[in-house]
Amino acid sequence: MVTRRRMLQLLRVAVSVVLITLILRTISLRDQVECTDGTVLVGTVQRQDGTGVTIRLVGGELREVPAEAIAQDAETGAPKIRRGLLQVLRRVDIRLVVAVTLGYGVVYVLVATRWRLLLRAQGMNFGLGELLRLVFIGMLFNNIMLGSLGGDVVKAYYVARRAPQKTAAVLTVFLDRMLGLLGLMTLCLLGTLTNLGDPRFRSLFLQLTILLLVVVAGAAVFLSRSLRRVFQVEGLLRRLPFRETVAELDRAFSIYRDHKGAVVAGFLLSIGVHLTVVTANWLLGRSLGVDARLGHYFSLVPVALAMAALPISIAGWGVGEWAYAGLFSRLNPANWTAAMALSVLFRVSTAMVWSLLGAVFLIVGERPTRAALEQELAQEEKFLESVVREGAAGGEGNDG
Repeated sequence: MVTRRRMLQLLRVAVSVVLITLILRTISLRDQVECTDGTVLVGTVQRQDGTGVTIRLVGGELREVPAEAIAQDAETGAPKIRRGLLQVLRRVDIRLVVAVTLGYGVVYVLVATRWRLLLRAQGMNFGLGELLRLVFIGMLFNNIMLGSLGGDVVKAYYVARRAPQKTAAVLTVFLDRMLGLLGLMTLCLLGTLTNLGDPRFRSLFLQLTILLLVVVAGAAVFLSRSLRRVFQVEGLLRRLPFRETVAELDRAFSIYRDHKGAVVAGFLLSIGVHLTVVTANWLLGRSLGVDARLGHYFSLVPVALAMAALPISIAGWGVGEWAYAGLFSRLNPANWTAAMALSVLFRVSTAMVWSLLGAVFLIVGERPTRAALEQELAQEEKFLESVVREGAAGGEGNDG
């Protein structure tokens, strides 16, 4: 088991290294202007308007390029002008970055408050400061620690030790993540509504609408007593393998039927979290010179963050940068380098800087041993394997 986890971790490291290497190969330090005759001018763009550009070439020559001589992107019709990394970084306003970093702390207060609501509905009272400490420690493991122990496993370990109902406590970590994703999808859907005039956003709107309807319908079936009877949910759960654990999870989940206010409040807090996330991206993007409206950020940033959350690289490094560059460059090819820089700057100025608090809390507070965390992770994997094994055995028996 340990060997398999290490192999998966090495694979994730390899994915990050490959993607970051490819990213570096796509970035030019200096601006590039592609002309209709196929030549590419490299230097520093000093003027760009509707009549063309003025670029100082690497050798020092000042070249005027009229608009009609600049190649255009086939999809967007925008001139093929790509900003170089040096030019992008010169635009960064350090004071703005510091302000965004400090202001971003409200996100973690909202996240801890949302988790507290879910725990209180289960009859578990944790202080906001205590949960905020666990949020920062979880971030540390998610963003800085290289290992198979994710932030959710660490948070589950801490909260389960303090809670009398371990299964219910661990369930709140999962539900907290689900409410966050639901808020992310909802905000993306609302943002896409402002861009329906662009055909590129219509398919995204349709896909998000279908996904949200499926999620809401599934939650309604499990939380509604009448719908549970109609779809015979109890009978279905009794036929599942690992019945006792499944029944315990179902009982913990069904408690929220009588605490709908906590679920609704948690969802609204998720909206507030992602409003702050998108606003932070918009402010940093403006500083870097990303050519996009605020409405575009509401549509694209949630998609990019969802892609970066896929567990195929270390902390999303590489995947997030490709997602940002690919999505924002569809608006304007010139956004490629600036969007990649936005992904890195947003990650460093928010998650990684605030993760340092997690390191402080880990040092001064109770520290779990790696063996204890490995045991927590092994128990989760053992449960999943048992479900699969018993399910397969049940399937073979039915076939016979």
